[in-house]
Amino acid sequence: MVRRPPGYRDGVLGRLAVLTGLLGVAAFAIPASAAVALPSDPPPRVSVAIPAEVGSGESVVATGRVISFERRGSVQLQTRRYGRWRPLAAAALRHGRFRIRFALAGAAAVSIRAALRAEGRTVASSRAKLVLVRPVAPPPAPLPAPAAVTFPSPAPPPAGTIYWGAWIGPQFTGTAAPDDMSAVAEFEKLSRKRLSLLETFSSWAFCSGDSPSCQPSVPFPRPQLEAMRGYGALPVYSWASGASGGADEQSQFQLADIIAGNFDSYLRGWAEEAKAWGHPFLLRFDWEMNGDWFPWSEGLNGNQPGEFVAAWRHVHDIFSEVGATDAAWVWCPYVNPNGNLQSAAALYPGDAYVDWTCLDGYNRGTTASPTAPYRSFDYLFGPDYRAITESIAPSKPMLLGEVATSEHGGSKAGWISDMFARLPTAYAQVRGLMWFDYYDQGNDWPIETSTSATEAFAAGIGDPRYLSSDPGG
Repeated sequence: MVRRPPGYRDGVLGRLAVLTGLLGVAAFAIPASAAVALPSDPPPRVSVAIPAEVGSGESVVATGRVISFERRGSVQLQTRRYGRWRPLAAAALRHGRFRIRFALAGAAAVSIRAALRAEGRTVASSRAKLVLVRPVAPPPAPLPAPAAVTFPSPAPPPAGTIYWGAWIGPQFTGTAAPDDMSAVAEFEKLSRKRLSLLETFSSWAFCSGDSPSCQPSVPFPRPQLEAMRGYGALPVYSWASGASGGADEQSQFQLADIIAGNFDSYLRGWAEEAKAWGHPFLLRFDWEMNGDWFPWSEGLNGNQPGEFVAAWRHVHDIFSEVGATDAAWVWCPYVNPNGNLQSAAALYPGDAYVDWTCLDGYNRGTTASPTAPYRSFDYLFGPDYRAITESIAPSKPMLLGEVATSEHGGSKAGWISDMFARLPTAYAQVRGLMWFDYYDQGNDWPIETSTSATEAFAAGIGDPRYLSSDPGG
């Protein structure tokens, strides 16, 4: 350290004062390298209070605060499994505070943190806390669920045959089918065969699912179903119990709200319209429930274990009470060959509440993030097909609700040809096939992405097993 003589500091400051007075304040400039930077906004901070010990399966509450965050967001409880943080439960952030109900199963020590989510990503998180899960005495056996009314529904096609069709996007005419049935005619030119299934979808509402004023309002889709039926196809309607917003940002559309009867008036009116229409259709309700990307998934949006089945049964029972017998209930998880999604078996409502089982799956190839190997049809669909047809619901016909492959990373034509080669022998319980003919989130799913893919699809669907529509109804 260099020592300065006595009075050095006072002398320097005095000379600076004189210099400033002579030249004016503007003439005295501190070099930029010596300027002090203004402080930036502090990063968000998340704190959470969680019981140090909980009973297995017991419902408990985590509370906490988020500081220095003025935007809209939500908080997701996450557990550490297999080296990754995975969602456990979530709730909206309100005035910088959150309250999340959750449950843990088993008997172990579990690391939990609270992650602040905004615009689909994690922006901050709390410190991890260790929670001891202790075993508890098993609860008394539940009373058997009331028997659901079994009603006639669209039957599967004759043995050895398959209904087939597509979700057809706006790439042909600017408007997707069935709002523009000309798109079906354009797709038909490529497949060289009339479709016997057509699919469309809607959520219950188009407002923000996190707004208290947002309520179900989308009516029974009679015009769209009429258009599909007029073509001669059996309509497939994917019906989503949610609104606009991210999967964990729809606090007004939680499974508990369905179970509590909050939407019964809307559901009853919708079911009555379905009954009045009087024609068969497949109702694919809250699909891909075993994933972590829809607001009806357990562990997201404040949903708790066991609530998906209870909500499904509640909606189904209203249709049964009304007598809406032409809706066939389609239960449709996402393929899970690597076992990293929720167990589909735990989410199955029971044979009395399901008419068709279903699977969705995509071969993303090198369009995936992170990049994945090019996966065969059998790799993706085989494990779940066998689990469903051998154990979960062996008596039910199966629909492949969304199927597609990318051109990137392998041969799309070869993948399609292999699918058609395997379906009749290894997947005999598949009685319906829906190709996802959409450009979606940068993925090249349509059959028309290359001449070879188009030709492979037309050749496969040309097999007489795949039924054409009946223009006479």
